[in-house]
Amino acid sequence: MKSFLSCCDIYGGSNSRYEITVSDVTCLACVERIRKAISSLVGVSIYDFKADYKARTCTIYMISDKDISWEEVEKTLLKASESTPHNYKIISLKKGFSSHVGLYGLM
Repeated sequence: MKSFLSCCDIYGGSNSRYEITVSDVTCLACVERIRKAISSLVGVSIYDFKADYKARTCTIYMISDKDISWEEVEKTLLKASESTPHNYKIISLKKGFSSHVGLYGLM
């Protein structure tokens, strides 16, 4: 994964923006586990996240140069849940829309 994204990375080429909200997130270790799993998908670059531990959710903001399916992410989250007391599931997956302000106000 890149350490930072430029405006060309976010807006250039055929990249699509995604916003994925995941359930059963209780701490920073959960967020890191989920980020690592989602980052392993081919073509994905995560640029931000927002965790709400009281609601037990985390929203991951990312771009991808290929289409990402619900099933693909769900399978990845299932693997990330293995050997943990968690059962990470997608609450929502939005493509191409985000009102989120990302790194350095680029989004």
